[in-house]
Amino acid sequence: MKKSRFVLLAMLISAFASANALASVTLYGLQDIGPTYVSNVGKGSVFELQDGVVQQSRWGLTGDEDLGGGYRAGFKLESGFSLTNGQLSSGLAFSRKAIILLSGPFGVFSMGRDTSVLDDTLGPYTASMLVYGPGYPSIHPGNYDHVFGTQYNSVTKYVSSPIGGVTFRLSAALGGQPGSIVQSSSFDGGISYVAGPLSLGLGAQREYGVNGGDVLLQPQANPFGLSGNPLSHQDSYGFGGSYDFGFLFAHALITQAHIYGSGSIGRTYEVGMKSKFSPFLIFGLNYNRTLVRKKAGMGIISASADYYLSKTTDLYFLVAHEDVTGTSASGAPMVAQMVIFSPSSGRSQTAVHMGVRHLF
Repeated sequence: MKKSRFVLLAMLISAFASANALASVTLYGLQDIGPTYVSNVGKGSVFELQDGVVQQSRWGLTGDEDLGGGYRAGFKLESGFSLTNGQLSSGLAFSRKAIILLSGPFGVFSMGRDTSVLDDTLGPYTASMLVYGPGYPSIHPGNYDHVFGTQYNSVTKYVSSPIGGVTFRLSAALGGQPGSIVQSSSFDGGISYVAGPLSLGLGAQREYGVNGGDVLLQPQANPFGLSGNPLSHQDSYGFGGSYDFGFLFAHALITQAHIYGSGSIGRTYEVGMKSKFSPFLIFGLNYNRTLVRKKAGMGIISASADYYLSKTTDLYFLVAHEDVTGTSASGAPMVAQMVIFSPSSGRSQTAVHMGVRHLF
């Protein structure tokens, strides 16, 4: 009897081990926090503890299962949160990502809450999506062109397997509105080319009232205007590239967006670099200039230094400055506002931030 129990236990352990060899779940996360000084907020300066200046604090789960024959199934659940108060981002359980995916020789097919193909294709060429330092203060004004990690509901996405260094991407976020397939929907396409140290990407998006022309700026700092009409659409597109010289990583990006609801057209030119002075010390520099036709001009310059204490913990310092000219959508004189800060009372705003970032 004891021998039979031993054999049964051994069989169960063996079956469990085999199952875990085929399917696995990984817990991961990131924490980012530190003090920030902003020179011009309203009519005074602000000194506060702020989290998520380079990367939003987050935790997540990924799952992967080998289906055999080169096919795999998996999922990813990721939630943003604030270290300063412990609150979830946007009040959602999984605000950053909630997808199930299937991959194989054909590429990767996924469904759920996700970023768009525009983000995936152009993100590698904008400092706000890279992790070496400049971070979120370098987001293009108001994220009007939607190249900074915008999350959409009900996304269906396809990413091809690379063919000669070329990868194709398609995505659609369907609004599910009766009688209209386009209302509150977004459609994206992108193509990337990678050959050794060279990387190039081209992406485009048409969006029908998904964000209602939403621009992450207060009215006095917003030259783009709002749509308000769920059938009004926005076209965003861009082209970017990067080259890794070894001691220096350089990237550049040009984007343009036409917000038809307000008639505004904006274009951004961005250049940036990071340089490794040692395996532990990285310096970064970035500049972007946004021009809104017949309205305004906005320039953001940022510089950073990042020191790695280990593979999972680093200390960083960054400074960012914005200057603006022209008028807001209402015709009043523009004021400066970098996305993660409150509007200033004048045409410039400077922020200084020191932080610690830890991965787990």
